Amino acid sequence: KTLLFPPHALRGQQTRLRCNYDLENDNLYSVKWYFNDQEFYRYIPSDSPKVTIFHHLPGIRVDRSLSSEKEIVLDNVDFDASGKYSCEVSADAPMFQTASTSGILYVVEGGQPRYRIGDGVNVSCTSRNSLPAAQLAWYINGEKADKQYLTSYPEEEHHNSLRSSKLGLMFKVHQKHFKTQRFKVEVHCNDINISESRGRTSAATSHISGTGSRLSVNISPLGFSALLLLLFHHRQIRL
Repeated sequence: KTLLFPPHALRGQQTRLRCNYDLENDNLYSVKWYFNDQEFYRYIPSDSPKVTIFHHLPGIRVDRSLSSEKEIVLDNVDFDASGKYSCEVSADAPMFQTASTSGILYVVEGGQPRYRIGDGVNVSCTSRNSLPAAQLAWYINGEKADKQYLTSYPEEEHHNSLRSSKLGLMFKVHQKHFKTQRFKVEVHCNDINISESRGRTSAATSHISGTGSRLSVNISPLGFSALLLLLFHHRQIRL
């Protein structure tokens, strides 16, 4: 009964979105996935084939061979894949209960498997499409990154006049960054239409109930924010 969402995905890489659910004594009727409220994946165990993939959404490339009723795998994610993903689970007769929940995924560009002191960090974050465009901010060790480290890009306009924003971060790793033997970099992508209390990034876990008395789903509170953690342990960073 959980929806496991990574808060970010690396551009060009593979990412997994998992929808765990508990039907109790009911049978599964369908699992549907939506991107920005448009269906792109459907699993109905009574159908043949069981899986239907809709290919009308740019940037959404589902690996059929690795996807199932509880997990979908997106290949070669690009900036177009940034946005709201929703999982909707429906039980079969006689209850026909339905529950759904959603979270925001941001596609991040840049980064490498390992860094050492003296290496350069060069990453960027692209927001989902919205109106107005989301506000982005990078943090280093809990403090806003210096403006000299930031690269601002022009907003891009998309379908229905929606806009996306992009913010880059580039700096060299120094010994001063290891104040407590641990160096943390965060990116916050906050929707300016959401109140501060709801829009802030959180790594905690919360629970929300779907419609229906039996079927429920949970997600971590990604809300309208995204968090990228790059943990610098001693002389190297693992992404």
